[in-house]
Amino acid sequence: MACLALALACHHEKPKPRTPAGPPPEPPLCSINTRSNTADISLAPATWFTLLLPGYKLASGEVTRPVLNCASHPVRWKSAAVECPDLEQDLAYRPTSPLVPEDLVITKLPDGRRLVWVQTDHLVDGQAEGPLAITEFTAQELVVRALGTLRAPSTRARFSIVPMASQNVVVVEGDACPNGEKEACWRGMRLLPVGDRTFPAEPIRRPDGSCLEGAFFNLSRVEDVSRRGGRRRLTMAATADVGKDSITIHEDVSVRELENGHVGKLLRQAQTERVVRLVGRRFVSNESSLLARLLADTP
Repeated sequence: MACLALALACHHEKPKPRTPAGPPPEPPLCSINTRSNTADISLAPATWFTLLLPGYKLASGEVTRPVLNCASHPVRWKSAAVECPDLEQDLAYRPTSPLVPEDLVITKLPDGRRLVWVQTDHLVDGQAEGPLAITEFTAQELVVRALGTLRAPSTRARFSIVPMASQNVVVVEGDACPNGEKEACWRGMRLLPVGDRTFPAEPIRRPDGSCLEGAFFNLSRVEDVSRRGGRRRLTMAATADVGKDSITIHEDVSVRELENGHVGKLLRQAQTERVVRLVGRRFVSNESSLLARLLADTP
């Protein structure tokens, strides 16, 4: 009888509910076979170049022009807001050259994925442009989960992805050395929201939605300008604090006389603190950078 009762109890035991499976991952934008199922392998720079740039030529290191990324989209910096004019300086490009290992910047993210930037073009002000991608190792493949174009300072570039409001934002900080001249280096920071598998180059807007400036912040810069009153040197220094739903920029700018290359009397000193908020996928602020305002106002 005990065996029969046990059998009946087993017979009437309710099956355990199955854990619902999550949605399948979206198909990758691009992929390449790595012949390994581990993310700890070290890939040669040429492998990353081949993944992101179908026009990359292994023998010479050159890239077919115009440059296309692995999703067949042009690799060119362009504002995501079609209603906004180009809010950033129209800069000249340096002559093209073959890709070298120094053109590859890889940042390992906390979840094991990689944020990868390839500098396919260099600009005269020391910035670089090229494809930016979030990549992931799967079973024997390296795949691209998000893809776009980045323009940012090219030297010692440091990347992070930070949560801001309800959005993830790529923060890039680095040095830019015009024409490779170290004594002329300046420092800047770029913000890029992470969109639907892309990185839209969203500008900063005023609260009414009108365009203000690009989502780029000078952290140190020297500008020599000619005015009716003579030559002037503007020197700026800034810090940026990234918060939960905004970034706060503390700016300090001085204006001095400049004569025969020598810095003279202090004409003006100004400080300000401005806040750039992320509202949805838009950066919003009440005012432009202090340096831009003083460049326009310096007599």
